[in-house]
Amino acid sequence: MTTVADSTGLAGQVAGQVPGMLRYARTLVRDPQEAEDLVQDAVVRALEKHGSFRGEASLGTWLHRILHNLAVDQARQRHEHAVDMSAQDAQWIDLLWRDDSYTIDAAAVA
Repeated sequence: MTTVADSTGLAGQVAGQVPGMLRYARTLVRDPQEAEDLVQDAVVRALEKHGSFRGEASLGTWLHRILHNLAVDQARQRHEHAVDMSAQDAQWIDLLWRDDSYTIDAAAVA
């Protein structure tokens, strides 16, 4: 019997899990192309990190967890982007901060 720790056997075992991973990925991201990319990234990650599989859960569970974590990471990256400010806006803000009479109304911000 081939163990998951054997990287040559792992590739075959992972291949058997791909259809279920793809179904799960489609529920996470809704875009079929993005789902395929996500599964591909998860398979690559699993093959790279095969030594970290402890066997406490099934291979499918481990792969689905990798897939989920990658989807969460990608969603965070999409939502964490810097605000692009024009030079004019930056100068205006800089002038406001230098003005001693400028205050921020907390109620207006909220």
